[in-house]
Amino acid sequence: MESAKKMMKKSLIGNEPKKPTPDSPEKLEGMIVAYSRFGEFSVSNKERLTKLMKRRSAKNWSPAKKAQMTRRYMEATTGTDQSSQVIDQLKHRLSSLTTDSAPAGT
Repeated sequence: MESAKKMMKKSLIGNEPKKPTPDSPEKLEGMIVAYSRFGEFSVSNKERLTKLMKRRSAKNWSPAKKAQMTRRYMEATTGTDQSSQVIDQLKHRLSSLTTDSAPAGT
């Protein structure tokens, strides 16, 4: 029984898939897509909150609800800013990675 388990382990040792490096172009492109989705969500959330806060009925909100909506608006603004900064950094890393890996003769 033990020998079957050992044989199974030995056969799997060399068959592990190659893990992408932290700065692989595929991983960076995936991260750019993920952060752009987050940025789009933050922008739409910010627009929705702006419309809600401009309603006439917003004047009748309790102070606690006004504070909550203001916090949500600020979080959406922060999310938008952070995602755009991260996307810029990732694009810069991707461009530097592609220029470094390009052959010198081309």
